[in-house]
Amino acid sequence: MKVAIDQNGNLAYINQAATNQSFFCPECQQPLIVKTSKKGRKYFAHYSRKVNHQGETSEHLTGKSQIYEWAKQRGWHPQLEVSLPLIDQRADILCQIGTKVVAIEFQCSPLSAEAITARNQGYRLSNIQCYWFLGQRYLKHLHTNKIAQFTHWHQNQPVLYFWNINSGNLNIKQINYYNYSRHREKTEINLLNRYCKNNANRRQLANLAYQHGHILCCCPLFVHDINVRLPLLEEEIVEWRISSLLALETYTVHSWFSLQQWRQFLIMLGHWNPFPCISKDNFQQMQNNLIQEWTMILKKQGIIEIHNNRCVIKRRALWFDTVEQKLAILNKRLVK
Repeated sequence: MKVAIDQNGNLAYINQAATNQSFFCPECQQPLIVKTSKKGRKYFAHYSRKVNHQGETSEHLTGKSQIYEWAKQRGWHPQLEVSLPLIDQRADILCQIGTKVVAIEFQCSPLSAEAITARNQGYRLSNIQCYWFLGQRYLKHLHTNKIAQFTHWHQNQPVLYFWNINSGNLNIKQINYYNYSRHREKTEINLLNRYCKNNANRRQLANLAYQHGHILCCCPLFVHDINVRLPLLEEEIVEWRISSLLALETYTVHSWFSLQQWRQFLIMLGHWNPFPCISKDNFQQMQNNLIQEWTMILKKQGIIEIHNNRCVIKRRALWFDTVEQKLAILNKRLVK
């Protein structure tokens, strides 16, 4: 361990430590001693080897000390490893930014959405705003569900915060979920065609399409999503859109929804990922953008019409008979 807390409550680095001082662990507050390794390098160690840090890594310890100094330079009055007994939690770093109390969690190990939600709820109960800084593990391997778990709202944009211990800096990564790809339709057609057997939800959707007289991968081309997006849904956007087309087929032409009913209709058809680090209002904003975009596509295709604050069904969508027919038309488009 290279970092400790001295007897005055200040951060102390091993290269500055004097043997006649008292030092304490930033994680468990137990006393530490200065030791020397066989290679002649000094380090802090616990008196007892039985102390359990729940797998805290050197990256986590180093990052916390760097973030502490970073926050201190900004005049945020940081404190390390603050115990909050009322909510039975311990903040990695607690800051006072103006009138706001802010917790910074440096996350290097895996953590479930349920655990993040529980910790965030605890902080909210104590009127503390929490930010999650991610370590190197998440920079290398960040699956879509993890993006959802750690997305924050910054300057009216969804972002992820990464702390780089090599540079000692915070990196704010905007989630570019409007990456256009001209060949994404082909990828999705292949996905719908080949991977139904190993995916229960997709298999269920394929069976539902079959009951309606359709082949899943023969859905209309306008259903395919050519943008790489923020993972609002557990399923692919194309699957949610197909579900909505099949659900619309259960209604007769000229049936209508109020705009609120239409929104609720589309929400109920999706399995929405939890976004525990952003507000309900910001999540609904992203959700509304997705719904509005799909509504405009359906309107452009003549499937629905918006009139007098009503969404009216005008006709059913036309599906392809075969994959070959669909790919032939798609290839002609891509050549243009």
